[in-house]
Amino acid sequence: MPIPIIIGAVAAAAGLYGIAKGVGGAKDHSNAKDINQSAKNSVDETCALINQSREATNSVIEDYGQRKLRAFNGIISEFIDTSSCLPVPNWKSFKQEISLRRRWQIYNRTTRC
Repeated sequence: MPIPIIIGAVAAAAGLYGIAKGVGGAKDHSNAKDINQSAKNSVDETCALINQSREATNSVIEDYGQRKLRAFNGIISEFIDTSSCLPVPNWKSFKQEISLRRRWQIYNRTTRC
């Protein structure tokens, strides 16, 4: 007769063990949910910072492009127009003249000593 009592006690112990494991699983699930939410918040904050940096960078690049365009349409354009009116130099004679000047300078240095 004690067999049914032993079986009942084992079943009760198994039930209590199952309940304890279920409560532990619920706590683990809750902790995992909190960690997941914290990670999601961190990702959202990082994405917001990246978007702010992207917008600031785009603004700076756009300003640089506008400045470059104004410079090219203004000063550089005037320089190109003005320089196109100048005569084209004869580079061969220019190089020869520089070469003669350089030789003369070297000669003067060596003769001073």
